[in-house]
Amino acid sequence: IFANKRLDSGRLAKETIRKRLKIVVAIIAVGYILAFPANRVYDLVHLSEGAWRAFFMVNVLQMFGVSLLLLLLHYLFTKNDKQLGIASLITGLTILAVSPIVHTVRWFEILPEFAAAYLTAEHGSIFPLFPFTAYLFLGSAFGAWLKSVKPENRTDFLLKYYWLIGVPLIALGYPLMKYTSVMTLPFVDVMRVNPGLFLIRLGVVLTLISLMTLLYKFTKPLAKYYSLFGRRAIYIYVIHLLIIYGSPLAAGLNKYYRSSLSFEWSIIAAIVVIALTMAITYLYDRSVNKYAIAKVAVKYAATAYLLYLFFI
Repeated sequence: IFANKRLDSGRLAKETIRKRLKIVVAIIAVGYILAFPANRVYDLVHLSEGAWRAFFMVNVLQMFGVSLLLLLLHYLFTKNDKQLGIASLITGLTILAVSPIVHTVRWFEILPEFAAAYLTAEHGSIFPLFPFTAYLFLGSAFGAWLKSVKPENRTDFLLKYYWLIGVPLIALGYPLMKYTSVMTLPFVDVMRVNPGLFLIRLGVVLTLISLMTLLYKFTKPLAKYYSLFGRRAIYIYVIHLLIIYGSPLAAGLNKYYRSSLSFEWSIIAAIVVIALTMAITYLYDRSVNKYAIAKVAVKYAATAYLLYLFFI
């Protein structure tokens, strides 16, 4: 919400739209690359139906990419951030309300596998658009609200209001979750689309934002690092997956320690993964910002790596 600058006309600049579309394509592509089902591209013709089904399962990156595209459409049909906030709020609440209904439809009998996987968890999708896209739109509504506040007042605004909304949402969500948990849906775990659980999650997030804002007030010297890791959130997600699950060229921790660590060692392993992820992200950000050639080198190295994986 803060990154998308509108022109005086209220529209997004063509360059901004182009950059957002590029991000959408990149995020979705990375999501599918991480789940690539064959050793090489030419092995795809030999894949079983089950392998294709696993490949088309929608994970958080595919869901997030499509959600960003839908948010971009909201920008194209609104003229200011107030309109965007209202439209995002309506869209988020609508997605939340209709999610149980959407998951009663046999989408795989209507749409191709890759498209139906975005609408239902019947074949294993972890993050179908319903209800998870609602988080992005409700977040956009809160972001538009925050943007309307004067910059010097935003920290106090987060401290004052977000937990006042978050705590009641948790209190409201719990009885709603218990009441609606008795629903029966033919193709999905009802808790996946439970509106009460959704409200609890949203309430927890808003409350945590207030707590993190309080922490920020006492750690302002670290603000540049908060900003850095915020900008590189997608990198953090991908890097931690590679550390845990590995890649075709290198095994991850999961290969050696899957379901074998005690509780104490699991905590230590989580800390190690977080530390490595943050360190790699920091070194990447510092390198590409300090040395122009580093960004080019990473780009060509990544391209060469993908070509190797796909064709050699």
